[in-house]
Amino acid sequence: MGFEFVFVCWLFGCLGLVLCLLSKTPPVRAGFYNIYQTPNVYPRVITLALIPTLPYRERAYFLANLLIFLVCNMIRHERHGVSDLRVHLVCVTKYRRKVLTSEGLALIKESFEAVAKKMNFQILEFNGESNHVHAAIEYPPKLSISQIVNHLKGVSSRMCGKAGYQKPHQTALWSPSDFVTSVGGAPLEILKQHIQNQKSP
Repeated sequence: MGFEFVFVCWLFGCLGLVLCLLSKTPPVRAGFYNIYQTPNVYPRVITLALIPTLPYRERAYFLANLLIFLVCNMIRHERHGVSDLRVHLVCVTKYRRKVLTSEGLALIKESFEAVAKKMNFQILEFNGESNHVHAAIEYPPKLSISQIVNHLKGVSSRMCGKAGYQKPHQTALWSPSDFVTSVGGAPLEILKQHIQNQKSP
């Protein structure tokens, strides 16, 4: 999602919230349908916002809801808390051997996503080069970083072994060392660009 799109939605969303407050109408009421319960809502909201015949206040309600939707979905909401924990993980192959191919990276990405789904965290971005991989991860407070890293490295190493890909060591794909740093806000977008610009084999 581009910065310009988010900025426009924020601008119109703020205007919509002001109108909602002035008219004493709850901003969560979306007129024809509720934005929280409607799949693929972005195209419908933008289309409705651009229809000249639609009442201005109704368009403002939709855009206000879009703003709320975007903000709420950037933060993890759970039964006993709200969190926004994100890290940048770098895993290096053992001895920094250049053994990762494009097919191997695709398999590692698939294994990372499978682990993330099972453990309830998110792989926000993934890429790598022939001897290391980068991943941007969002995770809940109940999980430790060491748990996440151990599962990611263990499962991906086993899957690469079963698929017959070359390993730098007989039993290990990854170095026991790794790099993790916390990220958030604007630096996260810069991190994503950095990961996307990796020179994949």
